[in-house]
Amino acid sequence: MEKSKQPRKQRKARYNAPLHVRHKFMGALLSDELQGKYEKRGFPLRKGDTVKVMRGDDKGTTGKVRTIDLKRGKITVEGVVVARSDLSEVP
Repeated sequence: MEKSKQPRKQRKARYNAPLHVRHKFMGALLSDELQGKYEKRGFPLRKGDTVKVMRGDDKGTTGKVRTIDLKRGKITVEGVVVARSDLSEVP
């Protein structure tokens, strides 16, 4: 990704980034023991990784990553569902 200080160009670069670069955007911090083991603070997520939700209504929930949508920048976690207005639940 090209370096620019302008937020407009930063946003454009993220939105137009290819999928192999977007994979790096979908990273998460490691737990303290894993940070010591790998000597890194974070890694890109993969299907099957165990994650803990840090924000939102499901804060504190732990589950495995079910899917990663690089195009929309979303992941789905087992055990985390969102209720729609028609009372159906979506992972």
